[in-house]
Amino acid sequence: CPANSSGTVHCPAGNYCPPRSSEPTACPAGYYCVENSSLPMLCTAGHYCPANSSVEIPCPVNSTCPAGSASAVSCPAGNYCPSEEGGPITPCSLGSYCPPGSTSQQLCPVGSFCVNASTTQSCSLGSYCPAGSTSEQLCPVGSFCMNTNTIQPCSLGNYCPAGSTSERLCPVGSYCVNAST
Repeated sequence: CPANSSGTVHCPAGNYCPPRSSEPTACPAGYYCVENSSLPMLCTAGHYCPANSSVEIPCPVNSTCPAGSASAVSCPAGNYCPSEEGGPITPCSLGSYCPPGSTSQQLCPVGSFCVNASTTQSCSLGSYCPAGSTSEQLCPVGSFCMNTNTIQPCSLGNYCPAGSTSERLCPVGSYCVNAST
């Protein structure tokens, strides 16, 4: 208490007043201070507390807030944050894709491949990429790939070397024993 005073100091919310203090102290970031606090309280996981907080603020979806957070952080690329209240950061599985702010992992889309969990790459013509691909697959001998998500068998009278995007007629005067030769 200040000199020559006889009362207690009222400590407003968003501040704390240590014993024998004459003035309130602003609550630091990462902590919250209810009315008449003598010490700041650490913001719990799943919440964040900017400076001068009097309550914990729930972490928004697509974000993460470990204990002592001053602000919510968007879930980083290659990871997902499954909880409604800023739960743990969970790495994306191989063959999955997680852009920034993901709440769940997504299988790498058809026609693309994911060399890592934060980016997708388009499959090249002559290759195919089913959902969940981690690399391109060259269209196999005896088949052709008109697009990057389907494989079709070569028909009789035609041949299809590896990486074919269409069937090729057997040359005149030749006999194609199978679709690969």
